[in-house]
Amino acid sequence: MLLFQDYEETCRAQHHSSSNNDYFLSTKRGALEILLRDFGRSDSIPPKALPWESSSSGGKHWYDQLDEFGYNGKNAKLDVYKAIRYHQAYNMARSFLIKQHLGYSVLALKSNLAQAGRGMFLDGTAPSGAILAFFPGQVWPREYLISPTHEVIEYLSWKNNPNFQLHFRGDDYCFDCRASPYTVLKESNPWAIAHIANHAPW
Repeated sequence: MLLFQDYEETCRAQHHSSSNNDYFLSTKRGALEILLRDFGRSDSIPPKALPWESSSSGGKHWYDQLDEFGYNGKNAKLDVYKAIRYHQAYNMARSFLIKQHLGYSVLALKSNLAQAGRGMFLDGTAPSGAILAFFPGQVWPREYLISPTHEVIEYLSWKNNPNFQLHFRGDDYCFDCRASPYTVLKESNPWAIAHIANHAPW
């Protein structure tokens, strides 16, 4: 199974790791352990309560209740929880295959920035100048933004939108990532996770 093979390689890498990679490798290992336990694929991984399942979770800050994927399934319905885990497993397996082919891939896991939710991580070594990720969603060129129609203004409106996430590039293109899914779906581009990347702290 690909996930277990990735798990074994991650454990080996963690054993030989420099301190620069410690957070990423331990988070990736924890994410793989969650999936292997959930899918009943390994007896060698000890049981562990998810952050929101522990008896002290009620007093925890929201960030501390996130698992290694940056996900809090406390109030999720069982079918939603299973669907999220299915897509996470699919993405981890696909990422492992991409890494074997290219030498690197990108993953969305719990951010190492305090209270940032999820973050994007490079798994492997990418050559200088490599494209690591794309912003998913609709792209709006400058012409649409200079003289917008009523429909464009309404579409780009931020009012009553808790997921407001528009990205303006230096070349006058606007990317609308608001409808991008929590996790990359099966039919999606595995590189389409740039909306998950966090800005480095100042």
